[in-house]
Amino acid sequence: MEAIADLLKIMIPALIVMGTAYFLIARQQEQFKQFLDTKTANKLAELKAESNKTTLPLRLQAYERVILYLERISPNNMIMRVYKPGMSSKLLQAELARTIREEYEHNMTQQVYVSHNCWLLLKNAKEETIRMINVAAAGIPGDASGLELSAAVFEIGQKIDKMPTDIAINFAKNEVQKLFS
Repeated sequence: MEAIADLLKIMIPALIVMGTAYFLIARQQEQFKQFLDTKTANKLAELKAESNKTTLPLRLQAYERVILYLERISPNNMIMRVYKPGMSSKLLQAELARTIREEYEHNMTQQVYVSHNCWLLLKNAKEETIRMINVAAAGIPGDASGLELSAAVFEIGQKIDKMPTDIAINFAKNEVQKLFS
């Protein structure tokens, strides 16, 4: 019995010391984990801020170029720029389609900096504008003048509730606003 009492005298303080040590180590590990999490979050925020200093101007420039492209291929703006007095409808149709495609190829790299949905709307606006020109050309005689094609394109544009170029422009503008909110 005396041996058990001696054993308990040694074991109880040892268990208390071990329990206290375990508690203190576990608490320090938790504090260390919180410290590391805070440091990691701060470093990520710092890296993101540094990255934004570089990428934000590039993204803004890309959105500017996207909107400029969409404005330039808007039928009203494009016809006024491309049409030359005396052009046939076939020549005007070809020039309008060529202008849209060349400007698209010139701006293709902007898709790296804009959202996927923005780029899809831009491509849709490009295709719908070409389609509108082709539908207008199909609806007039083959020997019609460029003015007649212009009038037919404008007429189709008036029947459309919202031009595809306007939809894409509004989407791009909204995305730019989100960059600052």
